Amino acid sequence: MSAVLEVSDLTKRFGGLAALSNVSFAAEEGAITGLIGPNGAGKTTCFNLITGTLPATSGTIRFKGRDIGGLSPHQVVEHGLARTFQAATTFPDVSVRENILRGALLRHPLGLGAAIFGGAKARAAERDANQTVDEVMDALDLSDHAERIAGTLAYGHQKRLGVAIGLATRPSLLLLDEPAAGLNPDEVDRFATMLGEIKARFGMSVLVVEHHMRLIMRICDQIIVLDHGEKIAEGAPDVVRDDPKVIEAYLGAEHA
Repeated sequence: MSAVLEVSDLTKRFGGLAALSNVSFAAEEGAITGLIGPNGAGKTTCFNLITGTLPATSGTIRFKGRDIGGLSPHQVVEHGLARTFQAATTFPDVSVRENILRGALLRHPLGLGAAIFGGAKARAAERDANQTVDEVMDALDLSDHAERIAGTLAYGHQKRLGVAIGLATRPSLLLLDEPAAGLNPDEVDRFATMLGEIKARFGMSVLVVEHHMRLIMRICDQIIVLDHGEKIAEGAPDVVRDDPKVIEAYLGAEHA
């Protein structure tokens, strides 16, 4: 497999503190890659650098062979990379459909003139966006909730909606930030099954930060482990699970 994302010697300093130090890894095309580590390991900082939320101090980020360092978050999305957040980040006062449509329109923009005056191009963009919304709702079992106000959904469905908004941008790489946070065991199992299905259906790659180790070991093809801003291990789930450095830094009692 070829790499969809390549991170090389990525470093982020806040004053004299290195939140991330010379981290390098690749996320393979069509794979689910896990990014794990204890609190303060640098996982969120790494996500923020990849998605353009923060500028890197040094290092390079290549997405589908192109250097995306220095791009704004909006430009990163336009290139085919989307991120969800640990909190269920939605527009709580509008419907499920409108939430997902806002994501879809990031990849099917109408433009100001087209939005005001209409025309064939505007109709085509709107048609494509609504088709994407229907496909995403179907894939995430949200079709029955299409007209519900997002803020009235149960927490598990709000988390699913957050994934749907990111998925509606039709990304080549979807970054998931602790998608299992706050979910009960049954919801975690359903999420794992759903993630495999949408990855196959939409032909995308996934990079996921998660503390739920049973989920990570079940869904990931490869795992990157950070500790104190440095990469300490990398490999298949069974290799990482048995790595002494990982056991000491993170897994500990869970492994015992």
